[in-house]
Amino acid sequence: MTIKKITAIIDEMQLDNVEKALCDHGVTGFTIHSVKGRGNYCNNYTKDGRVVCKKFEVYTSGEHARK
Repeated sequence: MTIKKITAIIDEMQLDNVEKALCDHGVTGFTIHSVKGRGNYCNNYTKDGRVVCKKFEVYTSGEHARK
């Protein structure tokens, strides 16, 4: 059995939706971190222009990761 790590960075406003979707798909454990960064979107209302997001980390079986 292989174990896969899935990492996703999402907008803070999507946190509840993603968490619910993970639970609905049988994901029993995951880690959430607050992260800051810059990409296609730049926050013009902060000094450094970085956007606050949430980073999800999930460890699951290789078969479940393909779903």
